[in-house]
Amino acid sequence: MLELINVNKTFAKNTPNEVNSLVDINLKLASNSFTLIIGSNGSGKSTLLNTIAGTVQVDRGKIELMGQDITSKPDFKRSSMIARIFQNPLMGTAPDLTLLENFRLASLRNKPKGLHWMNKKQFSAQVSESLVRLNMGLENKLNQNVGSFSGGQRQAISLLMATYADLKLLLLDEPTAALDPRSSEIVLKLTHDIIAEQKITALMVTHDMKHCETMGDRLIQMHQGKIIRDVQLNQNRPHYEELMAWFK
Repeated sequence: MLELINVNKTFAKNTPNEVNSLVDINLKLASNSFTLIIGSNGSGKSTLLNTIAGTVQVDRGKIELMGQDITSKPDFKRSSMIARIFQNPLMGTAPDLTLLENFRLASLRNKPKGLHWMNKKQFSAQVSESLVRLNMGLENKLNQNVGSFSGGQRQAISLLMATYADLKLLLLDEPTAALDPRSSEIVLKLTHDIIAEQKITALMVTHDMKHCETMGDRLIQMHQGKIIRDVQLNQNRPHYEELMAWFK
């Protein structure tokens, strides 16, 4: 599904602040796989997601998605294939649009931009059915501006929107880091269920080692821009104590 070949990225090159954020990254993701990425601050986790999404261009190397070279494509040209959930729950939705209008935008992500006929009643029913699973009562607030919702609600909405239209790859950058425990639990369960149901290929950055005990089928650890550990979780899932020992 996804392959990174000798990918390198350096920030502030040839200055005292030079940082080698990605160093000769070689990575393959199989279709329908769910890979977790852990590592300390500055290890290159978010930069890796940024290069895959296209918000950061690599200095050297190649990125292929479904056999297609996307290395030089900007993020907006990758958006029909790649969806992303950010750490900040306010970044995934348009606050001044209604909930229904946000879902309309999401439904058009992988379609040519232009005028589209839409059965509003049928579409509203589909969105309501999608929102019911959150158990947040949002199915009754389709005409309410998303900016009035809580961070947890908006992150859950972002996840539903990201997976509303067909996609090839889902990137999640610490999607629960800014949420309260209850909202975090809801978003994590929703993430797990949607990825399994839709058989989505997913890559998730996390700082919470406990996620690695129950989620994903592969675990990658990064350090100083390099992949230093790559574990197939279905075969050898480490316990929390072992995961914490990796950082000592």
